[in-house]
Amino acid sequence: MGQSRSAKRNARRERYARETITEFLIDDELRKSAPLLKDGAPFGDDLSPFRPGNPGTTELVRSVDLRNQILAEPGVHSTLCTMVYFNGASVQPRYADPVDLNELQDSLVEGGTFFIWTCTCGDAGCAGRFDGVRVTHDCGRVLWEDQDRGRGFEIQTDSLQMALSSAIFSGRHYLERIRGMQIIPSQNYKAFGLCEG
Repeated sequence: MGQSRSAKRNARRERYARETITEFLIDDELRKSAPLLKDGAPFGDDLSPFRPGNPGTTELVRSVDLRNQILAEPGVHSTLCTMVYFNGASVQPRYADPVDLNELQDSLVEGGTFFIWTCTCGDAGCAGRFDGVRVTHDCGRVLWEDQDRGRGFEIQTDSLQMALSSAIFSGRHYLERIRGMQIIPSQNYKAFGLCEG
């Protein structure tokens, strides 16, 4: 006889998400926070190149951007992950080591060792991150020592807090607009104020 009413509604939602997601990216504010990735390839021009940096050095960070990126594959739910960009370049290779927003939030409150970067599965060790990021606070600055990659970053605390607030706000906006979107790593559901799944 045909599809049930709920099956038609779900198919309509999926089609809406696939067909209209690029419309969200036209708005400059949204475009900055979440470039769309389609079939694993960049869609649009908003992805900056990965810059590996020099081991053993500390980089002065002049601009901080936490970008929510949408990974979309045909027939699969869209996925939202947050990546770190310092001075306009990605700190980590594409799609590797997304940010654990809860660890980042905690690192802004006090110093210590945090697993700010993790694997898409949520286990930092799976991404080869066994030692974490040593965080210290000093006169309005946050110093990160990435003990796994041998790199350091000096960041203005206010800039990092604003980038985090912006990423959470824009992530919530995407999650409201695109139903059924998954979040990686899964512990970021809490940062966005949601229950997992």
